[in-house]
Amino acid sequence: MHRRCPGGCGQNFEAIIVSEQFAGKSTLQRHRLVNSTAKDIISELHAFSQASAAIMLEQCL
Repeated sequence: MHRRCPGGCGQNFEAIIVSEQFAGKSTLQRHRLVNSTAKDIISELHAFSQASAAIMLEQCL
């Protein structure tokens, strides 16, 4: 549900999401995974943009 915010609500968020679960998935598949997981939170925001990437655990060690 979209809620109007008089004068601008400042509810604009950008997220960079990194997960092993994204390995082998296209950008669209990663965005759909994030959107379905966080749909309740995202529905409360005026604007939400995301960038996602896969990372392998070995890269963190």
